[in-house]
Amino acid sequence: MPVLYHKMAQTAGSSYPEQRVQKRYDFSKKETTQAIYLWFPATGLRYRGFGWKQLPDTTTIDPIIPVNPDTTSTGATDSLPSPLPTLGMDLTKTIHILGIGNSFTVDMLEQHFAPLCAGQGINVVIGYPYAGGTVFTEHVQYYKNGTKAYDYRKWANGKSSATGEKTATLKQALLDEPWDMVTYQSYGSAMTYESTASAHEELQAIVKDNLTSPYKQALCMTWSDAQTGSLIEGDQQRTTDSIAYWAARNYNRYGYDMIIPIGMAIQNARTSFLGDNLNRDGHHLNMCEGRYIAALVLYEVITGKSSIGVHYHPENMTDFRALVCQEAAHAAILNPLHVTSLSEKGKCVFRTLLFSSNSFSAKIF
Repeated sequence: MPVLYHKMAQTAGSSYPEQRVQKRYDFSKKETTQAIYLWFPATGLRYRGFGWKQLPDTTTIDPIIPVNPDTTSTGATDSLPSPLPTLGMDLTKTIHILGIGNSFTVDMLEQHFAPLCAGQGINVVIGYPYAGGTVFTEHVQYYKNGTKAYDYRKWANGKSSATGEKTATLKQALLDEPWDMVTYQSYGSAMTYESTASAHEELQAIVKDNLTSPYKQALCMTWSDAQTGSLIEGDQQRTTDSIAYWAARNYNRYGYDMIIPIGMAIQNARTSFLGDNLNRDGHHLNMCEGRYIAALVLYEVITGKSSIGVHYHPENMTDFRALVCQEAAHAAILNPLHVTSLSEKGKCVFRTLLFSSNSFSAKIF
């Protein structure tokens, strides 16, 4: 049994929890909120939130939601096309991309994405109002209140800039450029995907009210934590399935033009010799392979082209490691709801080097 569940089971007196939905009606705000929580059938104890804090027994229980079904494609409203469609971007013009999210958005947009596009002859302008740990509901509130909650970071004309912590508003970022694409990103936890669902339409409406030219909207499928991370819901694969399930539901329910399946690409890469070494702190992607994979997925979403064989990869990465990252990203575009095993990659990759009469084998990845 996973350690996290085992510790709770010792307290709750049950061997394994079920995931259910908690609903509450706020009479002062006249609205209903909901979130996924863990329920131990034997005792009725409930846990939710970061660290899975125990809940009081004061809420109604809805039917169990299959957050970890046998297949994440559970019907028309929960499925994604395979492969994912293209966005039809005009690659001969500068593409303006605005990322609304949190530090995970920084992982996707910062460091590798701009040079990757430049290597393929594509010019991009990137903007992302950064406030760590921000979810959709908070973006909505910050906008309504005009809060200077963000460090507005930008890449344009080959240079990066930043306004500084808590110096910019969301409206400032929205009005800064004629954005062609807006990406939306929340936390990786399946619980958070559902708890922030009510804010999708409101946040989309804010974007629509401020942008005057046509644009595309894409929902990021975030990655699950490393096994050492604190947000693993039982095990890594279970969490990945849950994220994919909720991402697909929200993609269909709220009319996004595209899914950015970074989470599935990261899980694909974890099946290769790269292993569970793609995070720098259990949550965020590492600066090399992790962020590179995220950039590759976004590149494929925008261009509709395979990333296999692109010119750019980080200087401290071998060509072979880059190829595995590219294959992980491309496989996620072809099959965004299911892990593609790359377990054979790198198992027997050796190059024989001859020096005089001696020979030896050396790994090249």
